[in-house]
Amino acid sequence: MRKSTLTGILLLYMLCLYGQNTKQLESHNKINQLCDKTSEVKITGQLVNFDPLKDSGLILRYTISTPTFRRQIAGAFEIENDGSFEMGLQCFPYTEIWIALGDLYYGKLMVNDGIHLQFDLEVLKNQPVYHLGPGVAMQGKDAEISLFVNGYEDFKVESKKELQEEKLALILSQDLDKNDKVEEIRKINKKLASLEKKYVKKNGKALEWVLSNDRMASMYADILTVHWGKGMNQDLFAECTSFNPILTSNATVQYYDFLGFFLGVPNRLETKMITEKTLHNHLNEAYSSADLDIFLREFNKKTDFRRYDEDIYTVGKEYFLDPYKKELFRAKTAFHIKKMAQLPKNKSDYVMLVSQPQSLQERSVYLSEVNAAKFSNWAKHIGDEDMTRDLEWMDQINSEITERKASATVLAPLPDLENAFLSATEDIYALISGIRKRYENQPIIIDLWVPWMDRCKSDLINSKSLQLAIDTMSVKMVYLCSGIDVQREYWMESILDFPWEGEHIFLSEKLSADIMELLDLRTFPSYLFIDSTGYFDPYVIQNLDDFNLEDMRKEVREQAGI
Repeated sequence: MRKSTLTGILLLYMLCLYGQNTKQLESHNKINQLCDKTSEVKITGQLVNFDPLKDSGLILRYTISTPTFRRQIAGAFEIENDGSFEMGLQCFPYTEIWIALGDLYYGKLMVNDGIHLQFDLEVLKNQPVYHLGPGVAMQGKDAEISLFVNGYEDFKVESKKELQEEKLALILSQDLDKNDKVEEIRKINKKLASLEKKYVKKNGKALEWVLSNDRMASMYADILTVHWGKGMNQDLFAECTSFNPILTSNATVQYYDFLGFFLGVPNRLETKMITEKTLHNHLNEAYSSADLDIFLREFNKKTDFRRYDEDIYTVGKEYFLDPYKKELFRAKTAFHIKKMAQLPKNKSDYVMLVSQPQSLQERSVYLSEVNAAKFSNWAKHIGDEDMTRDLEWMDQINSEITERKASATVLAPLPDLENAFLSATEDIYALISGIRKRYENQPIIIDLWVPWMDRCKSDLINSKSLQLAIDTMSVKMVYLCSGIDVQREYWMESILDFPWEGEHIFLSEKLSADIMELLDLRTFPSYLFIDSTGYFDPYVIQNLDDFNLEDMRKEVREQAGI
């Protein structure tokens, strides 16, 4: 994998914010993941001085860390007329939950047995609180640990922020090799440990292990990051994999995630081995082994960053690589899962769950390989249940879209700009139905983007395959601009020099958040697809680097009956 690609992936992992809203299909709520690793936890609470009429717009949101490929699950508590709220969860041990009460409170819980929350709205409306402060009270078995972690969030904020920025800069540095980076990461870890000691000296050592868990999980995740696509010496790998997280926190899930990614990115030798074996096993009778070997020689040179024959590689890619993309994906997946299964049992199950692809097609292949491997039954059960729910969820989304009567009124044209509209609806399904109706019987790619991220435009400029699809197959492009932290005037200026043609639609902040939450989208740009039959699939195009023109052309031809 190219350094630039790895750097781009790293930036997405490090900087992506999982902004979530609460409007979602009931069948897609994945909080209750029943298995022998979870326990029932009840969260209760009371909004003091709550007025059901005056405070009807107040929403109490939660974001739960989960050791699955979703990493986080978001939703909202149902607030009763008397201001009380209650929710029972099947949680993994010591689960981190972030809570947001409108603009009045933001903090986190660490739940394992149960907790009762109390928010005094009269106090909070005068002075909103982050983490701890007047108007916020916690009671119950998990109150002590939750108060402890919130206190640390408020401790030496600027010092921790500076260390995090220093760490990110060195990880992304092109001037340091991986060994130097590991050394610097350890130094930053020691500085963070020093801050923790100052905090526990004032607040007691009984819960020091909570802070240590997240700090060590982050350190090992960072060490794994700087080795993506590279070798790691056995002693360091043994150290990274011997770490046993106690919490189910964002840091723990990131550790599992980055460990899975490290195992899933084959190095150059592994890439060559997998490709050669797979292509020889699926060699078309129209070509000889000698033909394939000629291509593989150039493929290996390119993989090793050596000079290669571009003509031979280009022709060979068309004949050997592109037709067997699915077979190569299965082979790489099997190799990935084999390495994960060799991890200690208490770790392999979690890494497997977090490493699942989001794409339903790819996840189906992944889980078929998982079910043939030696993972625990509880972990396989979670993967299979999630897959079943997601397939039902996709069918439900498409049914909702189909049931909406497509209307021209979902879009409000802007008189001063050609092909520019405001969404005149706050209904996700009505919007997608209207877009589908505008280009009936044609494939549509919906690009969800924001003007402040350069990658949203650069990805389009650099994707030759997508440009060919637009030119040769009448693929239509529709650009949905997220209204979260984006002013309409800024968007209007940004589309004046947009690199490609297509229709632009500006979304409200609410509709933007609803789309991100409903479709479990985590970053910009995100690409949604509607095929020529009108079927909506938000995961078929993961990113433009992986966009396959031949797959798209084949799908369009099959749907057209050609």
